[in-house]
Amino acid sequence: MLIPLLEEGLDVDGFDLSADMIEICRTNCEQRRLQPTLFQDKMESFATDETYEAIIIPTGTFLLLYERELSLQALRNFHRHLKPGGRLIIDLMVPSEFPIGKHSTRTWELDNGDMVTLDDHIVEG
Repeated sequence: MLIPLLEEGLDVDGFDLSADMIEICRTNCEQRRLQPTLFQDKMESFATDETYEAIIIPTGTFLLLYERELSLQALRNFHRHLKPGGRLIIDLMVPSEFPIGKHSTRTWELDNGDMVTLDDHIVEG
């Protein structure tokens, strides 16, 4: 999401908890001659002197904060970093159905050769 916004001429910073994801983003930006400010941090505790007209949390990322208190900390932190009248945009991907027996596996190889595998099974509870 960051790259298309930068390509439209918007001033955009980005952060992620994963150093690998930051590096992938940095590489993709460099290939397009874009130079955003990127930093590694947590939603609930990132700190910068900047305030923003908008904070966008894309692709269900907010749902990774499964503990209520961490979610509330993140919301308070976002609020602290918004300009007056600023907007918080959170993309929540909440599944509407859970097909029992569905199985999927996705795999990604990292630059250092490590593999990340997401094995998803939906079973009756």
